[in-house]
Amino acid sequence: MDFLYRRILVWADVIRIVHRRLCTMGGVVLTVRNRWYRWCLCCCMVFFVLGHARARAETRLTLRSSATQQHEIKVSPGETLDLELFVEMGDIQVNGISVLILFDPDYLRVLDAETTTAGVQPCEPGPFLPGLILQNELDTNDPGKSKILYSIGSISGAASGSGVVAQLHFDVLASIHTTMIELVIGSPIPLTLYSVAGPEPRTEAFDTLTSVSVHILGIPSWDVNQDGMVDIMDLVSIGRHFGEMPLLEPRADVNQDGMVDILDLVTIGRHFGERYMGN
Repeated sequence: MDFLYRRILVWADVIRIVHRRLCTMGGVVLTVRNRWYRWCLCCCMVFFVLGHARARAETRLTLRSSATQQHEIKVSPGETLDLELFVEMGDIQVNGISVLILFDPDYLRVLDAETTTAGVQPCEPGPFLPGLILQNELDTNDPGKSKILYSIGSISGAASGSGVVAQLHFDVLASIHTTMIELVIGSPIPLTLYSVAGPEPRTEAFDTLTSVSVHILGIPSWDVNQDGMVDIMDLVSIGRHFGEMPLLEPRADVNQDGMVDILDLVTIGRHFGERYMGN
């Protein structure tokens, strides 16, 4: 906002000086029409400055496929998913970036980018803003949503433009129609930020965060009737064969422990309502 305010003041002074010179040359007296013209010109200049300042301030952080640069990906269980964090800063000088990423550990497992150190290091630094890694952690305290926290600070000066901040790799565990790997700001404390270099350093939130939609192909065992959805019909299939020994319908043994029992119902309950995509 300080930058925008200074630009408006500069253009206002330029317009005032130019019109003062024009008005005093040859004793020209402003008419009402001339004054309206001056106000229209001032408004046009203000809108120009606003638009230019907005273009400078537009910042984007994108999570995308390393191979295709797409935000929607199809994979199969057993494959490896390779992603990259791509940043677009324009001409803003930054000397630090931090991110918070969420994913579902039921379907994806993040791989260790640095096996020589203790603990899982989920992110591999990219060429944009090479520097000191301040944080590179995997938080699995929430069983339904794992967190990746990554933060890097420059030790060789500020950077601008665009480039890859980090790379991530996941093992694909199980089928699901759609699971998200999300870039989030964080609450109540913002965690996905960038640090602006300069005489007045500060942190700012990115204007745009783009996450990844992952479609994991295949039909899992808990979709008993293999129709692409876990629903009441799968529970009916379990009920028909409940307690069978030996098994007459192998698909009804969802957890493949040799019997159709309450554990198979619990497994279906955990995934009830999920949808899947065939190969």
